[in-house]
This record gives sequence, C-alpha cells and structure tokens, in this order.
Amino acid sequence: MEKKINTHKLPSGWLLVKLEDISKQITDGSHNPPRNMGSGIPMLSARNIENNRISFEEVRYIGEEDFKYENQKTKIEVGDVLLTIVGTIGRCAYISENIDTKFTLQRSVAAIKPLISGKYLMYYIQSPNFQKQLIDNAKGTAQKGIYLKKLSSLELPLPPLNEQNRIVSKIEELFSELDHAELGLKKAQIQLDINRQVLLKNAFIGKLLSKDSDLKYNWRRINLGDVVVKKSQKAKPDNNSELKFIGLECINANSLKLSSTFLFKNYSSTASYFKKGDIIYSRMRPNLNKVYKVEFDGVCSGEFFVLEGLDIINTDFLKYLLHSSEFVRYATKKAAGDRPRLSFKDFCDYQFYIPKIEEQNLIVQEIESRITLMDNLNDSITIGLKKIVTLQDAILKNAFEGSLIPQNSNDESAFNLLRKITTQKDVYLTKRDSDLKNKIKPNMKQNLINTIENNFSETPFTFEELSKVTSMSYDDIKEQLYELLDKESKLTSIFSKDAKCIIFKYKK
Repeated sequence: MEKKINTHKLPSGWLLVKLEDISKQITDGSHNPPRNMGSGIPMLSARNIENNRISFEEVRYIGEEDFKYENQKTKIEVGDVLLTIVGTIGRCAYISENIDTKFTLQRSVAAIKPLISGKYLMYYIQSPNFQKQLIDNAKGTAQKGIYLKKLSSLELPLPPLNEQNRIVSKIEELFSELDHAELGLKKAQIQLDINRQVLLKNAFIGKLLSKDSDLKYNWRRINLGDVVVKKSQKAKPDNNSELKFIGLECINANSLKLSSTFLFKNYSSTASYFKKGDIIYSRMRPNLNKVYKVEFDGVCSGEFFVLEGLDIINTDFLKYLLHSSEFVRYATKKAAGDRPRLSFKDFCDYQFYIPKIEEQNLIVQEIESRITLMDNLNDSITIGLKKIVTLQDAILKNAFEGSLIPQNSNDESAFNLLRKITTQKDVYLTKRDSDLKNKIKPNMKQNLINTIENNFSETPFTFEELSKVTSMSYDDIKEQLYELLDKESKLTSIFSKDAKCIIFKYKK
C-alpha cells in the first residue's frame, strides 16, 4: 500500500491508486447483441450514455428471461458509474436514485461499482487526465476499445472521503453556473436560426424591402425549372487530377458553408463538374439543407445537382431561396426512398414568386447585410460555448490536483480510507465466493437434465441458449454442465467453426 503514494503533484495526504483498488467490481455489458424488439427491457449501448446523463431514446430491447441471465453478470445499482469503452470512449454517467427504469448493458459500456464517492469517480473520468489515459490505452483499428484489464489498471488520485464530497459539491456549484450560461447561449443560437428563416421568408414574399403585406405588382409566380439549368458533364476517375472534390460531408448542414474539400485523384467514382459561381444542391436527405455557391472550378459527388442560373435570376437569390425553410419543407416532403432523395422533376416543379432582377439584387444585398451580422453573432456564441468547455476542463484539472478547494487537516487520511476500502473489498469478495461455494444445490443436476430434456431433446444448443431457459446462475450452469459431460454419455459437445462456440447435444 505504501508504494501507491505519489510524491509528485499530489496534495499532501492524497494517494495515487488504480481503478481496481477502489472498486468492488468492474464489468462490461453483454457480448450478445440484443434482439430487434419494439419493447421489453432496454439494453443500453454507448450511444445512450452521455456525460452525467442516460438516454433511453433509440434503444434496443431484450425479453425478461434474457434480462435475468444478463443481470447475473452485471446488475446495475444506485451508486454505479457507467463508462463507454468501445467506439466513443470516455462518456460516463452516475446511477442516482431517480433512475427507476430497469435496464442492462451492451458490451460497449462498462459498469463500475466504486467503494468511494461515485460522483467523484464520474467527474474524474471526465477530467483531461483520465480521458488521456483512456485514449492512450485504447486498441483497435476500425473501432477503438479499451479492455477491462487495462481499464482496471488506470490510475486516479484518492483524497480523503470528506474532501471527495467537498470537491464534488464545488464542481457541481461551478458547473451549474456554466450550465446556466451555456443554456443562455444556446437559446440565443436558436433565436438566430429563427431570425434567419424569418428573414428569408420575408425576402421571398416581398416584405423585406417593403412594409406592404401584399406582393408587389411586378412579381410573378414561376417554377424553379424556369430559371435553372442542371449541368450533367461527368468526370471520370483520374489519378493525376488536381481538381478539388466536394462530397456531401464537405458542406455543413443548414450553413451555406463549405467545411472541407478533397482531391479528386484520391477517388475512384465518377463525379460531376462545376464552375465557379454554380450552385450545388444535395438531393439526398434535403432536410439537411446542404446548399453552396462554389467559389472555384472543380468536381462534386453525383448526389449533388449542379445548377446554373439563367439571366432572369440572381444566383445568390437562388441560393437563399433553396436555403429557405419553405423550400426545405417542400423538398423533404417530396424526397423518397430509404435514403431519401429529391428528383430533379420535383425540384423543378417548386413554385415561387420572383421580382425583376434589379429588385433581386437589392434583396440579396439586404439579406447578406443581415446574415453577416447574424453570422458574426453566431461566431461569438460558438466561441463562448468553446470557452465553457475549456473552463469545465480547467475546473476538473484543478479539482483533481487539489487546488479547487482548501484542504482540511481534520479529515481522515486517504491512507486510512484505502485500508478500509481494501477491507470492504475483501469482505465483499469473500462473501461472494462463499455464497457460490456454499449454495445449497439439491437436485441441481437433475433439474438441469430435466431442463435440457424439455427444451433441447436431440436438438443442438449453446451454453447461452441453455442459460436463458433456466433460473440457475451462470456459474452453477457451467459447473453442472461440464460435470454432466464427464459422467453422462448422453451429453456430447463439439466446437462449431461456423458459430465459433461450443455446441452441446443430448440424447434421451
């Protein structure tokens, strides 16, 4: 225990410990995927775990019998800390008393049963130091993950218990203030989006330059197909091409802005040419509102319409028209298919009012003047939101370096706390092992035989399938099943290469 003391950077009286030292159990969720059920008991994955929050949206479910089996391995209780360990690693949530929904976990989430303050552990997991440990120790190519053994060995600072509670209180006090500021900034951001769409709506019904409620007499109703030409020149893959390529992911949703470009020579698919000043419009998932007026010659994904405006329409007027909420609603309604796409015919059939080109130019000037102001405000909000994240990291860094709150010399030492934790853990493990060893097992073997005969008579089955039709514990099934293999000639087993697991077979 002495060797756990870290003489560097830790406040006086703190210890550096491993996660396994202060936890009575660390497990991951089920490695068996949940069935596609519309109801039942939620089986949460990494997508359902957010920092300080558990979401029950977009969940998959398992039945009651499956839950009984999974619950033997990982029983979620108040005080546990959930941590995402596959895919998006490092998000965590604390199980508080107000979570009354019964659920279990998929393998992308670990459950930690701490013997210290669960909230202290949760906030430390969110700290830059622990997040770096997680990233540095994650393995995998297509999808990163961290093994439980490695997770258990990650380190954290252990202050006295009373100090843990004071640290948590101060973090929550400061985070509450930041949350309030964040909420205000996000409300302002939403209002800017609303103002932007009101601006565009007024622009296309003749209210932007005039207070009159009626359209001006020189506006006329036409179809989009009357003012645009779709370009269809294709570019074949070319390993020597230096043209820039715009894919769907290169345009931010609802922004009119380009976030990135690629080189066409790195692609093996046919693309569409565009010229500077053309409008590219994503026909796939039009609800994402991906419109951009290109500022250079290049090529783009075939999922874009490449549009050239005729002389009767200002190209920027067209850009803002396609960006308006009215057109987005129309296009979204007309889009069809599993990956909804808008046909060019439906695109061309959209009707709108158009003024003379001189008034279009004035409208565009007014739109751009106001949108520039809105974009500047939005940039300031974005900077403010980033500063909040930076402040949160700074708070956590200070908290776990011992500089967020003053220490109290009357607190029981972390050394004594760790000694008590070790004793608690030993008692827990001893009791668990004793319960398993001394469990009364009358007729257990015969009960298992009866279960097999009733459910798998001369039908191959896996260990998991057997466990789902009996109330016996995971360990009891394993013990009795392999004992039967030794003594019962009726029971045989074989490793299945196809299923990559052991298949059992019983003959009466």
